[in-house]
Amino acid sequence: MMAKDVIRVEGLSEVAAALSELGKATGKNVVRRAMLKALAPLRDQAAAAAPNLTGGLRRSLQISAKLSGRQQSVHKADIGAQTVMTAEGFRSTPQTVVFMFVGPMGGPKSIVQEFGSVHVSPKPYLRPAWDSNAKPMLDTIAGELWAEIEKARARLARKAAKIAAGL
Repeated sequence: MMAKDVIRVEGLSEVAAALSELGKATGKNVVRRAMLKALAPLRDQAAAAAPNLTGGLRRSLQISAKLSGRQQSVHKADIGAQTVMTAEGFRSTPQTVVFMFVGPMGGPKSIVQEFGSVHVSPKPYLRPAWDSNAKPMLDTIAGELWAEIEKARARLARKAAKIAAGL
């Protein structure tokens, strides 16, 4: 059995407080934009390392906020009151949950490529990409979250100024 890598993340309560000031929908959009930017190198490296039999596996690697039915059922019970970061998503507040998925949108053949089977040896492409991108990805998420929060605050301030000027 492999030991789990431990990644320590600090400052999430400050992020959660800043996101809660923005409102639920704006907070979700801020997190999604930051995650999309941070997850792109992971997807790109996995695509470059994916076996290229027909090119379909590489093309199927996507970043998405839409979870499959199985993913939704797994994470339905995962919505709690703590602020946490996982490999799949960032939970900013108990009311605002954002899960992002990076991986193949194809069928079971993509799983066989990664893990192998009785007849096929494994050709991992996602795990090596995760291993080399986990720390830089978290750093990017932190930077992008704060940048997106500041942009959203500025947009909200401009909107409030327009409303005040119109009254």
